[in-house]
Amino acid sequence: MIVFYIADGDGNKNRNSMARLIKSNGKEIPMFPENESIFKLREAQEVIGGDVEILSIEIDSVMIIHKDCDLMRLPFNRKATYIAFQNDVFRCIVGDALICASEEIE
Repeated sequence: MIVFYIADGDGNKNRNSMARLIKSNGKEIPMFPENESIFKLREAQEVIGGDVEILSIEIDSVMIIHKDCDLMRLPFNRKATYIAFQNDVFRCIVGDALICASEEIE
């Protein structure tokens, strides 16, 4: 996997802005793109496991999910669905979801 994780032993971030991967089991993993500033499409696809769909959440954030998640019978992601619903995106999220600032994805 090209994307790498940066967090100290306590899980504290080492930079002001950080993306996070929300696994379907509820675990959150802090993430940074390879170049430490912007996720390229290829990186997002590797993290999510295929073609991606970008959902706008909040004013300056996006949730990146697998484009064909419903067809693939991926596991329900309760935490990502809750975040989506809180931001008026009324959709059940399945599989892993990457959340980042909208300027962190290209």
